[in-house]
Amino acid sequence: MSAEITPDITTDSESTPSLERAIEHYAAKLDQLDSSQTTATETSIYETLLARDAVENLLTQRFAGQESCLPKLVKLDQRLKAHNDLIGTTPNLKNWRDVLNPPETAWWWYVSPTPVVHVWDQLDWLWNMLTIGCLTMVGSLMINVTNAMSAGGAVQWPETFMTLLQGTGLALVAGGTLTSAGQSQIEKLLERLNIPPELRAEATLGMAITLLLISTGIYNVLPKYLLYVGTHNYNQGKLSEALIRLSQAKQIQPENPEINIALGKVYESSNETPKAMAEYIKVIPTGLPEAFNSVGRVMISKNPQRAEAVLRLGLQRAFIRRKLQKIGEEDSLDMRYQFRTNLGWALLQQKRYKEAREELQTAVQIDRQLPNKQLGSGMASCFLIKANLAVGNQAEAAQNWPACRSQAHPQFISEYQWIIDNKFSELATCLNTQSLVVGLEDVNIPELVNELEVCLKQPEFAPQAKDEK
Repeated sequence: MSAEITPDITTDSESTPSLERAIEHYAAKLDQLDSSQTTATETSIYETLLARDAVENLLTQRFAGQESCLPKLVKLDQRLKAHNDLIGTTPNLKNWRDVLNPPETAWWWYVSPTPVVHVWDQLDWLWNMLTIGCLTMVGSLMINVTNAMSAGGAVQWPETFMTLLQGTGLALVAGGTLTSAGQSQIEKLLERLNIPPELRAEATLGMAITLLLISTGIYNVLPKYLLYVGTHNYNQGKLSEALIRLSQAKQIQPENPEINIALGKVYESSNETPKAMAEYIKVIPTGLPEAFNSVGRVMISKNPQRAEAVLRLGLQRAFIRRKLQKIGEEDSLDMRYQFRTNLGWALLQQKRYKEAREELQTAVQIDRQLPNKQLGSGMASCFLIKANLAVGNQAEAAQNWPACRSQAHPQFISEYQWIIDNKFSELATCLNTQSLVVGLEDVNIPELVNELEVCLKQPEFAPQAKDEK
């Protein structure tokens, strides 16, 4: 201690300061402090602390016979500690310490008031628990997204950005909640944002909730983005790329009917019929007409009777959805075209040619109303060739031939295979197979086939050909 201060303490006959007298002086100052606690001045507080200093200075001298004073000193110190809040909040306490430079053992100069728990801090334990809960959910969503993105193929920048966004936010907020170093960083950040200490637990929870909302949004949007990219690749005949994107989308949302249908089409186009059927069957319980259409189409080659039943069930549901206005007009036309075409195909396989012809003629009429040529468009005209030949209508079959050649856009290998199986090999050469395999992305096939000699020939059954012979 910088100085030995013993104010108002008399000495004995040998001019030796008395520890007992110092303690009594200390007690007197404490009595004054006790009696005027609510109106205590800085002077009375300062004098009390100096009185305790005086006692401490004498204690170090170890006067013989003074041990009996120690129990009283202990009780007095307990009384002094009862004034910690009063002393700790004294404005000039720090200035006194700077001037006197007391050692750290002089605890009375270094007392701290009892921390005041702000009303906003009383529920910090709850906010922290909610923060950890939110971060747990974010971590779960991020793991699912990361696993999906690792399901084969190169990851494109949107997926990378979304994953990094979640990972960075999770590391920041989780680190600030669970680690001391992270808490320090979060404290500095919140301080820069001028957020008061009593609101920082709530602010951290707000950050966690925001991160959870972002992660949930990514979790919901990413499958739609992957579905869009996969469908676009499929329409271009890039089956391997479509398979990767749609598999990633399914990893995130395995029960999404749109994803199941789209993935099934990729398998079906790749001639992996069992896998395609597995995807389509999952959607049947939802009552989605496209699921019935897809299942029925796959069954045509092996069980046309069962395929007909499934297709008619789907046609009924498509009709009801249209009546209830649950589907747009263009989508309704495309769905009706697909059902009529596939139903006509199933009837052809059963050799019910007259019924097949009626269904296929209806499909052709619907196809003409579609503003854009969809995948599978024009195939009804191809099937009509056989139906008309079977009922002896060669003239109409000859008219179906150029319509099939110029308009047909097979969507599946099974449709293209049917053309060949029915001995229309020359016609198969001229069809638009852009969606079946890659390699024709920049080719205008309808324009090109008009220049091929084999595609300009009239079929042998055409009446004109017979007259020429």
